[in-house]
Amino acid sequence: MRICVSALMVTTQPGMKLAGVGRHMFAVLNELTITDLGHQFDVFIRSDVKMPEHWRECPWVTWHPISITSSKQRVWWEHFKIGQEAMRLKADLVLSLFLALPVFCKIPMVVFAHDAFPRTHPEWYPPRKRIILDQLTAFACKKSKAVVTGSEFSKEELAQAYKSLPNKIFVTPYGLGNDIHLLTDEELGQVDMAKFNAEQYILSVGTIEPRKNLDGLIRGFDILKRDPRMKDLKLLIAGAKGWLDSSVGTTWSASPAKDDIEFLGYVSDLELNVLMQRARAFALTSFVEGFGLPPLEAMTVGTSVIVSKTSSLPEVCGEFAFYCDPTSDESIAKAMTDALTDEVRRKTYMEGGFTRVKDFSWHHSVKKLEIALQFAVN
Repeated sequence: MRICVSALMVTTQPGMKLAGVGRHMFAVLNELTITDLGHQFDVFIRSDVKMPEHWRECPWVTWHPISITSSKQRVWWEHFKIGQEAMRLKADLVLSLFLALPVFCKIPMVVFAHDAFPRTHPEWYPPRKRIILDQLTAFACKKSKAVVTGSEFSKEELAQAYKSLPNKIFVTPYGLGNDIHLLTDEELGQVDMAKFNAEQYILSVGTIEPRKNLDGLIRGFDILKRDPRMKDLKLLIAGAKGWLDSSVGTTWSASPAKDDIEFLGYVSDLELNVLMQRARAFALTSFVEGFGLPPLEAMTVGTSVIVSKTSSLPEVCGEFAFYCDPTSDESIAKAMTDALTDEVRRKTYMEGGFTRVKDFSWHHSVKKLEIALQFAVN
């Protein structure tokens, strides 16, 4: 089968676009160059993407680097030109790594759609962004032969919100968003922790946007800091600014613990790996997550995980996380306290987490993607 891949949103540039969705697209593309599914792929990608050498050498992938100088040009390619190219190449299938599909293309199409949040939680987006994402998702669910998403939670939400047939939505759980692994003492020493001004800390990672509930995390941390045992503890928040983030600044300004809260912005992959491994605990107190890559990464390096007991997060973490109610500051504070002080559960969850993360890999994800590809053409 010959498959045209729309990958013009893939980037290797640091920042918000290299957050969860960006890392997912890169990882899928990387795995397609490693796992031979028996197909020929024509991949349309930005010419400024720094491709690993093994990508260029992959015999079943032909690269079509496109010089993109504006968002309008990218949209033109995604919605029109790639469809024309797919027909010219006599492709059997078009695969879009993120929502956008060619409008007039009659070739069967498969699309990745991570969530239904623009429709289920419109208040979390600036109006223009919400409208665009909602329309893209609606069109993708209607036009495609198969929709691929990361969790059973997202499958159910997409089916209900966009009136899409559940049997055309395929769940392919993701792997790690970053190359995070247990580091040796020598590797840990490559990052000067003095720049982060913290020895004992809870780490949180994610784009700063409303659904991440950083306001609740900060308020929960305020409660935690009332415990004398936590006087030296800090909260480090890594991640690029997203949208509607002003409330986080307001909450931080009003926090009695604000001197112990640091916003790190974007950090490098090595820095993230070290920060994850050295953290006392990792916290993701989002209201909802379509999948949630960072908890997997924390579990990979044996760090205790604090997550919301909502949406897809229990699917990811299983019984090996300290759960909280993201709408309750007290619940968040209690989960933090337990993660930091309950040594029996900490050890049990750490050992169980090491086993659980083995169930999540990009190899398994791409193998399940193959089921959706075959469904789309049969």
